Amino acid sequence: MSFVEVMIVMGLLAVIVAIMIPAITGVVPASQVGTAEANLERLNQAVLKYNSASEELTTAEIAGDVADEQTVFSSLQGRDAKVFGSPFLGPQYVVNASSSETAYRAFWNGRMFQMISPGSTGTGLDLLSMHP
Repeated sequence: MSFVEVMIVMGLLAVIVAIMIPAITGVVPASQVGTAEANLERLNQAVLKYNSASEELTTAEIAGDVADEQTVFSSLQGRDAKVFGSPFLGPQYVVNASSSETAYRAFWNGRMFQMISPGSTGTGLDLLSMHP
C-alpha cells in the first residue's frame, strides 16, 4: 500500500466518524426518556392494580417533599395477606429521591405518579435510578 492510499482510507474513516458521532450521541438521551417512561408506567400500573384490589390509594400532595412518593412506593411493595395480588410492585425495586433538575423524576399528585422532566424544578423519585 502506498502512502496516498493510506491517506485516502484515513480520510474516508474520518468522514464516516464525523457522520456517526451526532447519530450516536442522540441515542443516550432517547434511551433515558424511554427508561423513565417505562418506569413511570410500571409505577402507575401498580397503583391501578392496588386500587382495583383494595381501597383507592390516595394521599395528599406535599409540595417540595418526597414523603408521599416514598410512602406510596412502600405501599405498593407491601405484602398484605388480606389483599389479593399484593405486593403490586416487586420488593426487588429500589428507587432514590431526587431534586436534581437534570433527572427524570416522578411525583405523586394524590392519585397517580406524574413525570417531572429535566429542566423543571421539583422533588420526586428518580425514575432512572429505579431498578431491581
